[in-house]
Amino acid sequence: MARLQEGYFFDERYKLIRKLGEGGYSEVWLVDDTQLRMESVLKIFLPSAKLDDNSVNLFIKEFKLVHNLNHPNLLKYDYFGICVGYPYLVMPYYQDGSAEDILGKCNEQRAWRFLQDVSAGLACLHRQNIIHQDIKPANVLLDGSNFVITDFGISAKMSNLLENANGSQFVQGTRPYMPPEKFSATPQLSIENDIWSLGASLYELLTGRLPFGSRGGEDQVSEHTYLSFPAGFSHELQNVVQRCLMKNPAYRPTAKELEMIAANQLQQLYEPKPVFKPEPKPQRPPVYPPMPKADRSFMPWLMAVVGVVGIAVVVFVVWAIFSKEPEERIPENPPKEEIMVKEDPVQKKTEKPLPQPPKRVPSVNKIHNVETNINNNNNRRKHEQNLVPFEDNQLLNDEQHQSSSNLMYE
Repeated sequence: MARLQEGYFFDERYKLIRKLGEGGYSEVWLVDDTQLRMESVLKIFLPSAKLDDNSVNLFIKEFKLVHNLNHPNLLKYDYFGICVGYPYLVMPYYQDGSAEDILGKCNEQRAWRFLQDVSAGLACLHRQNIIHQDIKPANVLLDGSNFVITDFGISAKMSNLLENANGSQFVQGTRPYMPPEKFSATPQLSIENDIWSLGASLYELLTGRLPFGSRGGEDQVSEHTYLSFPAGFSHELQNVVQRCLMKNPAYRPTAKELEMIAANQLQQLYEPKPVFKPEPKPQRPPVYPPMPKADRSFMPWLMAVVGVVGIAVVVFVVWAIFSKEPEERIPENPPKEEIMVKEDPVQKKTEKPLPQPPKRVPSVNKIHNVETNINNNNNRRKHEQNLVPFEDNQLLNDEQHQSSSNLMYE
């Protein structure tokens, strides 16, 4: 492969813009993806050597495992490929930079946030038996107020593969951040290596300098190392850094423990606390002396009297029902009768009879007078019959009769 330089098109797709860094057997470049038309980060392994087919297959298998990891504090790789025997990774580009840009400028709150995010990402890797082996501020990217781990996934098998391909011993890691056990005659590879590197990175973040200089853990001679911190950092934060930098790996906390410590500190110191209102104590009800038991010896007699009265009432009702005559009993299903309009008694009482003319009853004196007049008239008529003709006599009789009738009813 041609020498990597600015303007070179890698794999006929990625145009190299500038080199971001190099270490071990890889180079990291900022590139322009000509297909997606966006900036990305390209990490190319062994640019001076070439892998055979078996080594390429091993690379593919190892990076499939890394690609399946999903965690907010682990950088997600966009693509893994092989270009004429050279494996490479494509990653998103974070414009905020890395933790290396804030060395010595970090306050305590952001230091706790750095510890929480990095330890949470390491805990996810350690659960999958993956050791990062190169934790340092340059490999922790800034994502706003959060931190994301990058450059992980080189397992022991891949380290041996890189050693064989390059023909020299492959040392994964950066010397100032390497723990003391890696400088022994028999280097030990364990998850505790990442904890020591995290402590060294956190100390540099707070102070702006390395805890043991450029030689890293090689110069750590004593078991307990007392480091100096600038004023303004709490005793709890200093104690966490001291524990991470213990020479004996067994004395170092795990990534999960560090995550919990940092989360508790952030919650207690910087997040709003809920206002605690004690619940009112329940008041005990007043205790009264027991009431004396009532004398209920009369209850059986009372119940007996009530029972006898009830039976008597039932017997009387039954007797009253069945003692009626058959015709007086109300039939169960009475025949239907025609509906007759009943007279309203109120209306009947209010109706008044029409006034009748009074009957004219003759009195005794009037009757006597009438009879006298009749006799006088008869006598006069007999006297006049001899003098009046027949027609006049008849007319006279009618008048007399009419007058007599009027006198009777006066």
